[in-house]
Amino acid sequence: NNPGLESIIDAASGGVNIAASFVVFDGFSFTTGSTDLTALRMQFSGNHVVNNIFTGGLGVHLLNSGSPDARLEHNRFDVTDVGVRLGVNVLNATISENIIVSDNIGILVPSTTVATNNVTIRGNTIEGPSAAGSGILIEASLSANSSLLVRENFVNGWDAGVRITTELPASGSVTVRANALQGNTKAIIYDGAGELSAPFNYYGSDADTAAEVDALIDGTVDFEPFAMTLANEDLLADRDFDPENGFQPRIELGLDLSGSKFVYADLDGDEVTVFISRGDFGT
Repeated sequence: NNPGLESIIDAASGGVNIAASFVVFDGFSFTTGSTDLTALRMQFSGNHVVNNIFTGGLGVHLLNSGSPDARLEHNRFDVTDVGVRLGVNVLNATISENIIVSDNIGILVPSTTVATNNVTIRGNTIEGPSAAGSGILIEASLSANSSLLVRENFVNGWDAGVRITTELPASGSVTVRANALQGNTKAIIYDGAGELSAPFNYYGSDADTAAEVDALIDGTVDFEPFAMTLANEDLLADRDFDPENGFQPRIELGLDLSGSKFVYADLDGDEVTVFISRGDFGT
């Protein structure tokens, strides 16, 4: 065995099911070939899937329904259909700092999903096939008290960077906050009633007025304030950059904080609060 290479799991005949809690998959290469099978299913609490490579049709089906968190981190997906798909009830899960390259959908919350509670999609690079499909697609009519946070992701190369096709949860929250959404035909498409909260996102160097940003959005979306510049926009030219760089928007406040992983400003009337992330994305 060569310790410098991933162990290869051929999932073309059925995929892998994690049927126990607290299981870790670290350093494997999963392939489903050209089939439409799912390479890996995370079914129980506390599963950690990190530092793996997924190729083929479908990557990971996330079905975690308990505590502690399931974590899907630092993986690479090159798929033809869906990188990560959520299950019926997904509670306490983090999808972070993955590189997802897909021909159809990056991350999918399908219509069969009933609830997401304490689910975070953060710091991922989600690249599309150039003006087709959706980077993050939320089709589910989520139950009351569901919570889903989409934050600090690079999403580009899609027909829709983020698309939400249904109503927001009655007493929960779906927030699209501080993402880099340039390079998509539409940055955000929201088909539901009510108003989607989407502050501090970056829409590209050609979208520095409210009217220009509004042209990249369909639906009722509160997109202000939005980021005017992006400290490391040039990194998007290479999809293999280190995802640990994160998203570094720089709000024009007369402060040069571009060396931090993530900086944004919260505006409340005349009061400005600046948030600076540490390496663990805390503030």
